[in-house]
Amino acid sequence: MGYNPHKTFREIHENGGGLKQLFFGLDAALYARLSHLFVRNLVYKFIYDRKKPVKPTNDLSIREKAVISGFAGFLGALVSNPFELVMIRQIHEGTLPSNQRRNYKGAIDGIKKIIASEGGAQALWKGFLPTALKTIVLNATLTGCYDYMNEKMWICFGPTSLNRPLSILWAALWGSLLTLPFDNIKTRLQKQFADPTKDRLSYVGFNDAVISVTVYERPHSFWVGLFPYYLKVALYTTLTVYMMDKITTKWKRKAGLTEEQI
Repeated sequence: MGYNPHKTFREIHENGGGLKQLFFGLDAALYARLSHLFVRNLVYKFIYDRKKPVKPTNDLSIREKAVISGFAGFLGALVSNPFELVMIRQIHEGTLPSNQRRNYKGAIDGIKKIIASEGGAQALWKGFLPTALKTIVLNATLTGCYDYMNEKMWICFGPTSLNRPLSILWAALWGSLLTLPFDNIKTRLQKQFADPTKDRLSYVGFNDAVISVTVYERPHSFWVGLFPYYLKVALYTTLTVYMMDKITTKWKRKAGLTEEQI
């Protein structure tokens, strides 16, 4: 049923779940987002400060910012993937019969059980390839599209209060369209059991998952869940690109630059 948020909620309700099930994996999600944002923003700011020209009126180009964002996002994905893995599996619990549930008590418990039952710490990075590709493309796209639209809005309308919010919505749209296929493949790989007989669909790896979805489910299946994913990306854009833009703008004002120079 679950091809849109309304049908998904109905399915959860009809299967005996409630509002509580919508928050499965909350602690793992918080660990994943916070660790990713911390690493991503720290690395971005570190490289930005060392690459920008000495003259304070100059800034890095949109392409340079996109490259730095992609690299910083990759490192953020590397750190947050174990928590992302636990989160996906906890969310998936509600769709499983009770005898197949992993029953992770939380993020840390989930990590311990994965290491113990799936062959060591390397299992924590299951699905890392599509996660990394998604994060690189997402960060590069968000930064590039946000800066481009913000600049064009400023040229057309001046420094209005709508420039940044509209730039966020624009950047989040393109980020969602370009990265949702990676997110869907990542989810399929990460929720699989180590024992393939327990899986309704089993994939050997990233390439096999892409081919299987394309051949058996048709390409539009890569964009299932676009609306809730767009809302998630819009929030992520606010917490990364917009936040860093506000911080750097504040520093530029402290340095004595005018609005035109910023």
